[in-house]
Amino acid sequence: MATTTVGTTTYGSTSRTQRLRARRIYPGVAAEAVECTKEERTSGQLDYLRGIKTHLRTFSKICPERARLLTEGYRESEGEPEVIRRAKAVANILDKMTIYIEDDELIVGNYASSPGALPTFPEWDYIWLDAAISSGGFYAQRVSKEEAKELQKIHTYWKGKSFRDRVLAGLPPDLAEWMGFSGPLYIDTFIEGAAHGHKRLLQIGQNGIIKMCRDKLAEVRQQGVKGKTAREYMDQVANLEAMIIANEAFGRFGQRYAKLARKMATKENNPARRKELEKIAEVCDWVPANPPRNFWEALQSFFFSHIIRSAIEYYGTGSGTRFDVAMYPFYKKDREEGGITREEALELLECLWVKMEGISSLRPPEGELVSVGSSQFQTFTLGGVDEKGKDATNEMSYMCLGASMNIRTIQPTLVIRYHPKIDPGFIDRAIDLLHTGIGFPSFNSDSQAIPMLLRRGVPPNEVWDWTVGGCVQWIIPDKNQGLGPALVGFLSVAKCLDLALNDGYCRFLSRQLGPHTGDPRKFRSIEDFKEAYLKQVNFFVDKMVQIHHIEEELKRTYLKRPLISAHLDGCIEQGKDGRDFVPYNGWAVENNIKVAGMINVADSLTVIKKLVFEDRVATIEGLLEAVRNDWEGKEDLRQECLRIPKYGNDDDYADEMAQWVHYATQAEVRKFKCYSGTELWIEGSVISAYYALGRFCPATPDGRKDSQPFADGTGSPTAGADTHGPTATLCSLGKIDIHRAHGMLFNQKFMPHSLEGENKKLFAHYLRTWYDLGIYHVQFNVVDRAVLLHAQAHPEKYPDLVVRVAGYSAYWADLGKPLQDDIIRRTEQCLA
Repeated sequence: MATTTVGTTTYGSTSRTQRLRARRIYPGVAAEAVECTKEERTSGQLDYLRGIKTHLRTFSKICPERARLLTEGYRESEGEPEVIRRAKAVANILDKMTIYIEDDELIVGNYASSPGALPTFPEWDYIWLDAAISSGGFYAQRVSKEEAKELQKIHTYWKGKSFRDRVLAGLPPDLAEWMGFSGPLYIDTFIEGAAHGHKRLLQIGQNGIIKMCRDKLAEVRQQGVKGKTAREYMDQVANLEAMIIANEAFGRFGQRYAKLARKMATKENNPARRKELEKIAEVCDWVPANPPRNFWEALQSFFFSHIIRSAIEYYGTGSGTRFDVAMYPFYKKDREEGGITREEALELLECLWVKMEGISSLRPPEGELVSVGSSQFQTFTLGGVDEKGKDATNEMSYMCLGASMNIRTIQPTLVIRYHPKIDPGFIDRAIDLLHTGIGFPSFNSDSQAIPMLLRRGVPPNEVWDWTVGGCVQWIIPDKNQGLGPALVGFLSVAKCLDLALNDGYCRFLSRQLGPHTGDPRKFRSIEDFKEAYLKQVNFFVDKMVQIHHIEEELKRTYLKRPLISAHLDGCIEQGKDGRDFVPYNGWAVENNIKVAGMINVADSLTVIKKLVFEDRVATIEGLLEAVRNDWEGKEDLRQECLRIPKYGNDDDYADEMAQWVHYATQAEVRKFKCYSGTELWIEGSVISAYYALGRFCPATPDGRKDSQPFADGTGSPTAGADTHGPTATLCSLGKIDIHRAHGMLFNQKFMPHSLEGENKKLFAHYLRTWYDLGIYHVQFNVVDRAVLLHAQAHPEKYPDLVVRVAGYSAYWADLGKPLQDDIIRRTEQCLA
């Protein structure tokens, strides 16, 4: 067998996948917040979007093709219903976009005109890209002069029509200032989870889906306006017609690859490759138009669907599939009929893994800052239970771990649904994958997710099928929880505390930013500080929700999803676009506010309570002065603050404050309703926003300095504060009732030897302890601090070093130094 190595590691189980891995282009764009001076931070002139720099991974160019074809489709459909226009524009892209098949590929499909290129989405937001290209910087270098002119011409058409234009035009003046980064908030119109669901496509194929649409359309037309308004009737007709237009183009998309593969086969001199191209043609002739007959066809149909929903019809993150459960029946049938060997199936999986890592997106620099490393959160959920409550682990579960072990790509990321009956051998293999340092699988608890979903209205006969949509969010696949009300935004609760300590005044902007909540020097108890904090939270959540309602109304008018809607349960049956139909009483996966800095708030309030009101070794005036001056000349006081008990050490004094912050913040957020009328929740998958929003927050009483990152996630201790061992940290987190605090993201870092030899058994027991303590989520970095320090000093020697950031893995080389420093600071835990 031929080998391809990077450093000292060989990637791939076969020579083919080794070559694919070595040649792959990971089109990541990394963002980093550059340092600014104290004068800039306190002058009132600091532009939050200035000081963000991007750097190149292997992203080669901006591809204008999608924007061109989309705009062409919209121009040709002026005056028609918006959903029809959307369908025709998507069909125009699928019918005319450049397609190609690369050497060695067995799974095919692309979303831009060349490998490493990234498409644009002018119907969403072109403003930032126009400015970036005109500035002559990083993004301008990714397009030719002719392409830049073409994009500017395209953008002229979308002026006043793009989603961002419409949002800004529709916002009252007092809300417009809160779009983008504002210090306490980050509201990004471009972030939305991908629609999750492949079951219908795999069961009946595109032809079956189109037949469902045609049958429903005939039924609607026959019934006319009986029992409905004329508006409802016309909307149903338009939605179903649009589904047919878009999905017929999807079927043709696969046939285009079949034609290309057949043409390439006639020119191929290598007999083995010629046979493979002929097989690819056979596969693509059949799928996605028809239901897959074997494992290869199932993988190909899945990938076609995935790239369309996440990068062609629309940009969306996530995957949200129980991949082992979905694919095992095709694999099992293929094996029993002698159509494939285990080794051949594993090679196909590795080919898919390489294709998944090739998916990325072109986002504004501030968007990259909250997702440093360009992850698309393409999550495959493994394990869990079946409808009878039995362990659903199967051979495909093991093979997914094996493919990730062999190919070492950061996409797709793997999640294990853990439960007491899970196959111990599967957990043993999962620990082996963790030991590679890749940062996954993460573990999510069945015993916590299932009761939560039942309370949300998910029927008992469906709840067993839950999966993780992106980082930690729980969804039911195929039930349209990804097109419902979208992410409300990111809230910096630590910034809310900072404003509470300054009567709503922002020292970075030198102006009143939040509401007046009183002079903290006159507060007489810790309860006064808590009350002021919650008033600041309420003020900013109110702003977020108002913007969210306007955004959602505009999405439902101008950004329909006719192609993917037909793949989701209930949309065809009701003649509704996925934007307008959400099951389970309107609860969607993104009905949440992602919060950053929860533990910093808790630890800061603990410091104030202990030092000022109980021990009286500091005055509030003295503490606030030290914080406002970034501890300058007050290092002794800062060290005293750092010595105060911190969350993460099984210390009830600190942990009770963390409980209060979680419960009280959640209760404040739940006072508001999302667009669909359901309660809002705080949510822990803040990605790298804990770093981005930390940059825009002054020092805090917990000892944190100006602009330093917050504690990652919502359940992780502040980096380096968890000093009493890993089980003590579990005990701290276990005291917070997830059903009052929603899905908390929890990171830990372990020394590699803790997963080796006899320690491996201890680690398996540790996982069971995590589960028994009633914690929903845990994920691990398994890497030596010395390796990280050496990689920081010599990045050229570590091109494939992977770390877990917060809900996702990223290549070390794609992280800026402040974020690298934060990961280095995290406590190295060990079990022996």
